[in-house]
Amino acid sequence: MSTASALAASLLIELTQYTGIYGLIGCSYRVADVDDVLTNTLGGLLGALMAPLVLRWMPQPRELAGSRLDPRPVTVWRRWLGMVVDLFAVSALAGARRRRPPRAGHARPAGGPGLRGAGPLRGARGRRSGPGR
Repeated sequence: MSTASALAASLLIELTQYTGIYGLIGCSYRVADVDDVLTNTLGGLLGALMAPLVLRWMPQPRELAGSRLDPRPVTVWRRWLGMVVDLFAVSALAGARRRRPPRAGHARPAGGPGLRGAGPLRGARGRRSGPGR
């Protein structure tokens, strides 16, 4: 059953790519490929074959229910893992915030922040220069 659902999901995705989202896009930039269908179906088959092995390794529901309310100590390694995960998450979010382009209407002036009144029509003393002055 899982292999058939993997085949159906893969066919649906490839059909979406082949038709250009069912005719919504005139010229689709994605290419449908039979190899994708075969490898995705093979992945579903391998997952179905490996699932009983993984489920044997997992604890049974009655074991979980019996120890659900027991407190578990927070070990040093769990604390370190939590801190490392937090560090990577904060670093990723800070890096994404730094690379974000400015919003429309909030762009800096071309001359930079210190050159706000010095345009091309102003002379050395700040008076306008050019014809008529």
